Amino acid sequence: MDDFKDKILTSKLFLFFLLILLIYMGIACVRVTYKKYQMVEQNKQLRAQMVVLRDENSKLNALKEFFGNKNFLEREAKQRLNMKNEGENVVILPEAGTGKVGGNEAASASEGEGTTTVSQNAPGPFWEKWWDYLFK
Repeated sequence: MDDFKDKILTSKLFLFFLLILLIYMGIACVRVTYKKYQMVEQNKQLRAQMVVLRDENSKLNALKEFFGNKNFLEREAKQRLNMKNEGENVVILPEAGTGKVGGNEAASASEGEGTTTVSQNAPGPFWEKWWDYLFK
């Protein structure tokens, strides 16, 4: 029986199969190592992307808080929607220097005084508009 084992272990056919098995195992190890390398690189990229997304998320949360603030909403309602709070008076002021009410801006809020200034484009006589255009 010892003779049989020695003969099989030293045969060229057995050594050939052993060599093919060794090559196959080496290729499998290289594949696994390459897959591991790819996964590590992908993990690095995902972590970097996660940091960027967290930063962007924190910025968006800050904007959400800012735009949801009661003072901001009140100021925007006054400026864009011409709204006023109870007890506030709306005052139309003339433009500086001309003595006329002018401009087509809707509303600008003066927060400290509790009043809202609204400018309107007041129509005037045709000749006065030309006079102002040519000589002022």
